[in-house]
Amino acid sequence: MPFCSIQREHPAMATRWRCWLAGSDEQHLQVVADWWAEELDRWDRMLSKFDPVSEVTRLNRAPVGKPRKTHRDLWELLVFCEHARQVTRDLFDITASSLPGSTGDQATCAAAYQLDYQQELFSWTTSARQLDFGGVAKGWVLDQLAPALQQHGVIAALLDAGGSSLLTWDNAGDETPWLVSLSMADDDASPRLLTTTATATDLTGRRMIELSNAALSYSATRAAGTASGQTIDPRAGRELPERRACAVITESAAWAEVLSTTALCMGEAAAAEYIKEGNIAACRLGWLDSEKVRWHDHDTSV
Repeated sequence: MPFCSIQREHPAMATRWRCWLAGSDEQHLQVVADWWAEELDRWDRMLSKFDPVSEVTRLNRAPVGKPRKTHRDLWELLVFCEHARQVTRDLFDITASSLPGSTGDQATCAAAYQLDYQQELFSWTTSARQLDFGGVAKGWVLDQLAPALQQHGVIAALLDAGGSSLLTWDNAGDETPWLVSLSMADDDASPRLLTTTATATDLTGRRMIELSNAALSYSATRAAGTASGQTIDPRAGRELPERRACAVITESAAWAEVLSTTALCMGEAAAAEYIKEGNIAACRLGWLDSEKVRWHDHDTSV
């Protein structure tokens, strides 16, 4: 069966999303891509902490001790995040200080809110905190969209959320991987996505990372002196003191995003040991040092 492919871009969740979709009918793929863009907008409206009518804003405005029912999609994300907090030993935190100019405090999400699993209710246990899904939202949405795209006849795809969270699959029997290059150079702070498999190196000579039926998330602290966007260590409520960058490859884009962020807080040695313990199956950690990537997984280090 002959295959065709399309590319589409769409702005959502304060970043630019891109998709490469392959199938047997180009017109059908265009319709599917339209649905993909509409779903991104729906998730954007739900998770934005700046939209005054979003689900997240509604929960952030809830008084302490007053349970709130949530949209089913948001509830499932909250449950995942609570599990991720436990698995990462409180290093993954979806709450942030709501006080202007504050980078955080010692009260992590373990104490900031409660989930009533029986009634599916959310409630705050402390004030001056707010939900912020910036460390997982892109990966979570990628995971939610992928099954529906496959059910709608997409045979192979690469989904890219802002160049830092990627998800790929190929159900066509073609094992040719997608290729991605990573760099920590000051003028190239995010991974560059390439859609060609013609060569194993990019134009600068960097070795490419092969992705096949897998997700990748890239996280990095900002350069010294950057005013915003720095990674906060929830254990201390402070910005990480030095420049760090890493990538995680696993089956789930949400887990890849969670682990790449928490690995920055752990540091390379502790994060590598954590990965080797096998807490997340088939997970690989790549620690970036300029143009080099040191890989660790739960079996060995490469």
